[in-house]
Order: sequence, then structure tokens, then C-alpha cells
Amino acid sequence: MNTEFWTAVGTISQTAASVVTIVGILFIAWQVSDTRRFTKSQLLNDLEKESKEYRQVYMMITSLWKATQEVSLQEDQLYDIFDCLGFFERIKILLDNRVIDMPTVDRLFGYRFFLLVNNSYVQKFALYPDGHDFTTVFALHKQWTQYRQLHGGEIADKETNLPLFNPKAYDEFVASYLKRK
Repeated sequence: MNTEFWTAVGTISQTAASVVTIVGILFIAWQVSDTRRFTKSQLLNDLEKESKEYRQVYMMITSLWKATQEVSLQEDQLYDIFDCLGFFERIKILLDNRVIDMPTVDRLFGYRFFLLVNNSYVQKFALYPDGHDFTTVFALHKQWTQYRQLHGGEIADKETNLPLFNPKAYDEFVASYLKRK
């Protein structure tokens, strides 16, 4: 009887240890998932804050749409546009690495992205002259356009859509990005 008692106690102890282990694993998985959501939320919040730093760029390109005559950009305005395009390059890298997803990015930054890249002045003075330096932006444009077409989304300023400026160069820049990726 003594042997049976200790065998039962051993079995109960092993079962209890297994249950505690499973509960511990579930708790760790929940914490990791919760930490991931928090980290992603923090990243999106940081990106939104950074995007607000480019408010003057959006104000400038909006005023360019209203210009009744040809305008040239000042050097400091061009560098502000380059910085804003760099922001969207980071967005593309985060998408490619699956840190963030397109539906979230589209909701947060979609209008501003298309407002920027579909601006004829941005195309003429920044994107196409330096296209080989902005292949990431061209690839993001293609990806984002496909996403919006698939999901019924509108594209801001589509009458000056980025590929319409120079379709051959557009395709070359996208291909260059995909080749280096």
C-alpha cells in the first residue's frame, strides 16, 4: 500500500507540474503577444508623429496645385520633399519586413502619400530626376496602387498619377528596386 500511495503522489505531482508548465507557457505567449501589440502601437504612434513634421511639405504641394503659372522649387523646399519621400521609404521597408501591414498604413498615410507622389512638381523636380535614388518610393507606389485597386480605394490626384509622367522610367525604377530587394 505504501508503494501505491507514493506512485499516486508521484503521478499527481507530475500532472500538476505539467499543468503549471502549460499555464506558464500560455501566460508567456499572451505576454509576448501583448508586448508585440504594444510595440506595434508605439511604432505607429511614432510614425504618425514623424509624419506631422512634414506638414509644411503638404501645405507647399497643396499650394502648388493652385498655382496658375509654372513654379520652380527652392533648394530648401526640395530637401524638405526629399525628407518626406525618405519617410515613405521607411514605410516601404517596414512593410517589406512585415513589421506593419498595408491596411494600417493605408488608413494612416494613404492620402498624404498619393498627394505627395502624384504632384507634378514633386515628380518633375524630385522623383524622376533622382529616380534611381527613390526606387523604394516607386515600388511603394506600385504596391499601394494595387492595394487600393483591389480594395476599391480612391487614389488622390490620379490625373497626375506617378507612372503617367514617364511610364518607361517608372517601370525601370520599380524593376530596379525589385532586383535589389
